[in-house]
Amino acid sequence: QQDFSFKRPDGAIVWFAGQSHAVRDASDRLIAIEGILTDITERRRASERIAVLAHTDVLTELPNRKAFLDRLELSLARSKRTGNSFAVLYLDIDYFKDVNDTLGHPAGDALLRTVSERLTGRVRDIDMVSRFGGDEFAILLEDIKDCSSIEAVAAELGRAVANPITVDRN
Repeated sequence: QQDFSFKRPDGAIVWFAGQSHAVRDASDRLIAIEGILTDITERRRASERIAVLAHTDVLTELPNRKAFLDRLELSLARSKRTGNSFAVLYLDIDYFKDVNDTLGHPAGDALLRTVSERLTGRVRDIDMVSRFGGDEFAILLEDIKDCSSIEAVAAELGRAVANPITVDRN
Protein backbone atom coordinates (compact mmCIF):
# COMPACT_ATOMS: atom_id res chain seq x y z
CA GLN A 1 0.00 0.00 0.00
CA GLN A 2 1.20 3.47 -0.84
CA ASP A 3 -0.29 6.86 0.00
CA PHE A 4 -0.13 9.74 -2.46
CA SER A 5 -1.89 13.01 -3.10
CA PHE A 6 -3.34 14.97 -5.97
CA LYS A 7 -4.08 18.65 -6.20
CA ARG A 8 -7.59 19.32 -7.46
CA PRO A 9 -8.25 22.22 -9.88
CA ASP A 10 -9.63 24.23 -6.94
CA GLY A 11 -6.28 23.80 -5.15
CA ALA A 12 -7.50 21.34 -2.52
CA ILE A 13 -5.25 18.37 -1.77
CA VAL A 14 -6.88 14.92 -1.95
CA TRP A 15 -5.11 11.89 -0.45
CA PHE A 16 -5.43 8.32 -1.69
CA ALA A 17 -4.18 4.95 -0.54
CA GLY A 18 -3.39 2.66 -3.43
CA GLN A 19 -2.91 -1.05 -3.74
CA SER A 20 -2.00 -2.63 -7.04
CA HIS A 21 -0.60 -5.76 -8.60
CA ALA A 22 0.75 -6.71 -11.98
CA VAL A 23 -1.25 -8.88 -14.37
CA ARG A 24 0.97 -11.03 -16.59
CA ASP A 25 0.29 -13.35 -19.48
CA ALA A 26 1.51 -16.95 -19.85
CA SER A 27 4.90 -15.65 -21.05
CA ASP A 28 5.23 -13.51 -17.92
CA ARG A 29 4.83 -10.28 -19.90
CA LEU A 30 3.14 -7.43 -18.13
CA ILE A 31 -0.26 -6.85 -19.70
CA ALA A 32 -1.98 -4.73 -17.07
CA ILE A 33 -1.83 -3.31 -13.61
CA GLU A 34 -4.92 -3.71 -11.50
CA GLY A 35 -5.52 -1.79 -8.34
CA ILE A 36 -7.78 -0.07 -5.92
CA LEU A 37 -7.64 3.56 -4.84
CA THR A 38 -9.25 4.64 -1.59
CA ASP A 39 -9.86 8.28 -0.71
CA ILE A 40 -8.19 8.77 2.69
CA THR A 41 -8.34 12.57 2.77
CA GLU A 42 -10.47 12.80 5.91
CA ARG A 43 -8.40 10.18 7.72
CA ARG A 44 -5.22 12.05 6.77
CA ARG A 45 -6.63 15.39 7.97
CA ALA A 46 -7.73 13.81 11.25
CA SER A 47 -4.27 12.32 11.73
CA GLU A 48 -2.62 15.69 11.08
CA ARG A 49 -5.01 17.37 13.52
CA ILE A 50 -4.20 14.78 16.19
CA ALA A 51 -0.49 15.41 15.68
CA VAL A 52 -1.04 19.15 16.19
CA LEU A 53 -3.20 18.59 19.27
CA ALA A 54 -0.58 16.31 20.80
CA HIS A 55 1.76 19.32 21.00
CA THR A 56 -0.71 22.16 21.54
CA ASP A 57 -2.67 23.38 24.54
CA VAL A 58 -6.27 23.52 23.35
CA LEU A 59 -7.28 26.48 25.53
CA THR A 60 -4.43 28.89 24.77
CA GLU A 61 -3.19 27.37 21.49
CA LEU A 62 0.32 27.59 22.93
CA PRO A 63 2.76 24.70 22.70
CA ASN A 64 2.14 22.29 25.57
CA ARG A 65 4.51 20.64 28.05
CA LYS A 66 5.47 17.90 25.55
CA ALA A 67 6.30 20.42 22.83
CA PHE A 68 8.29 22.50 25.32
CA LEU A 69 10.34 19.54 26.54
CA ASP A 70 11.02 18.44 22.94
CA ARG A 71 12.24 21.94 22.07
CA LEU A 72 14.26 22.16 25.28
CA GLU A 73 16.05 18.96 24.33
CA LEU A 74 16.90 20.45 20.91
CA SER A 75 18.11 23.67 22.55
CA LEU A 76 20.36 21.73 24.89
CA ALA A 77 21.89 19.79 21.98
CA ARG A 78 22.34 23.00 19.97
CA SER A 79 23.96 24.69 22.95
CA LYS A 80 26.44 21.83 23.35
CA ARG A 81 27.23 21.97 19.65
CA THR A 82 27.46 25.75 19.15
CA GLY A 83 28.14 27.11 22.62
CA ASN A 84 25.08 29.41 22.41
CA SER A 85 23.23 29.88 25.66
CA PHE A 86 19.54 29.62 26.38
CA ALA A 87 17.36 30.28 29.40
CA VAL A 88 14.18 28.81 30.85
CA LEU A 89 11.74 31.01 32.75
CA TYR A 90 8.85 29.60 34.74
CA LEU A 91 5.73 31.50 35.68
CA ASP A 92 2.62 30.52 37.55
CA ILE A 93 -0.38 32.64 38.44
CA ASP A 94 -0.76 33.20 42.16
CA TYR A 95 -4.26 32.62 43.53
CA PHE A 96 -5.53 31.29 40.20
CA LYS A 97 -7.71 28.77 42.03
CA ASP A 98 -9.47 31.70 43.70
CA VAL A 99 -10.37 33.11 40.27
CA ASN A 100 -11.92 29.80 39.22
CA ASP A 101 -13.70 29.38 42.57
CA THR A 102 -15.15 32.89 42.79
CA LEU A 103 -15.65 33.92 39.15
CA GLY A 104 -16.01 30.51 37.51
CA HIS A 105 -13.99 28.48 35.04
CA PRO A 106 -14.91 30.62 31.99
CA ALA A 107 -13.30 33.61 33.74
CA GLY A 108 -10.26 31.50 34.61
CA ASP A 109 -10.00 30.37 30.99
CA ALA A 110 -10.21 33.97 29.79
CA LEU A 111 -7.48 34.93 32.26
CA LEU A 112 -5.20 32.15 30.96
CA ARG A 113 -5.77 33.18 27.35
CA THR A 114 -4.99 36.82 28.16
CA VAL A 115 -1.81 35.92 30.03
CA SER A 116 -0.69 33.68 27.15
CA GLU A 117 -1.25 36.53 24.65
CA ARG A 118 0.67 38.98 26.82
CA LEU A 119 3.59 36.60 27.25
CA THR A 120 3.74 35.66 23.58
CA GLY A 121 3.68 39.33 22.59
CA ARG A 122 6.77 40.08 24.67
CA VAL A 123 9.23 37.47 23.37
CA ARG A 124 11.10 37.12 20.10
CA ASP A 125 9.98 34.79 17.32
CA ILE A 126 12.85 32.40 18.12
CA ASP A 127 11.69 32.04 21.73
CA MET A 128 8.89 29.77 22.94
CA VAL A 129 6.07 30.40 25.38
CA SER A 130 4.28 27.23 26.45
CA ARG A 131 1.47 26.37 28.79
CA PHE A 132 3.04 23.82 31.06
CA GLY A 133 -0.25 22.93 32.70
CA GLY A 134 -2.94 24.51 34.85
CA ASP A 135 -1.78 28.04 35.60
CA GLU A 136 1.88 27.36 34.77
CA PHE A 137 3.80 28.74 31.82
CA ALA A 138 7.36 27.98 30.71
CA ILE A 139 9.33 30.31 28.45
CA LEU A 140 12.38 29.23 26.50
CA LEU A 141 14.70 32.06 25.50
CA GLU A 142 17.13 31.12 22.73
CA ASP A 143 20.56 32.57 21.88
CA ILE A 144 21.02 34.50 25.11
CA LYS A 145 24.02 36.81 25.19
CA ASP A 146 24.27 37.43 28.94
CA CYS A 147 22.38 37.32 32.23
CA SER A 148 21.25 40.93 31.95
CA SER A 149 19.22 40.11 28.82
CA ILE A 150 17.46 37.31 30.75
CA GLU A 151 16.71 39.72 33.59
CA ALA A 152 15.35 42.30 31.12
CA VAL A 153 13.01 39.79 29.49
CA ALA A 154 11.86 38.47 32.87
CA ALA A 155 11.12 42.02 34.05
CA GLU A 156 9.20 42.79 30.84
CA LEU A 157 7.16 39.59 31.18
CA GLY A 158 6.45 40.43 34.82
CA ARG A 159 5.20 43.90 33.87
CA ALA A 160 3.06 42.43 31.09
CA VAL A 161 1.20 40.05 33.37
CA ALA A 162 1.06 42.48 36.32
CA ASN A 163 -1.18 44.89 34.40
CA PRO A 164 -4.83 44.46 35.39
CA ILE A 165 -6.86 41.93 33.44
CA THR A 166 -10.59 42.34 33.07
CA VAL A 167 -12.53 39.15 32.44
CA ASP A 168 -16.18 38.61 31.68
CA ARG A 169 -17.92 36.85 34.54
CA ASN A 170 -20.22 34.89 32.21
